[in-house]
Amino acid sequence: MKARENLLAWIFNLPTLFILGVVVAIPILEAAYISFLFYNLKLPKATRFIGLSNYISLLQDPLFWYSLRVTATFV
Repeated sequence: MKARENLLAWIFNLPTLFILGVVVAIPILEAAYISFLFYNLKLPKATRFIGLSNYISLLQDPLFWYSLRVTATFV
């Protein structure tokens, strides 16, 4: 009886879990995709793939490290 109740609970929860997964996953995947592009909101047609260049720029920026240090202090 317990296994049947568990199965029924999963059946009822599956649609909600699927929709929630899609609603959360799509924006995360799109943000990850955009992070590998040169993307200008003023000129969306000028978008081009630049690979890890955005991440390299971020790691070389002293303001990023300062912000990370301040955030870690408050955490």
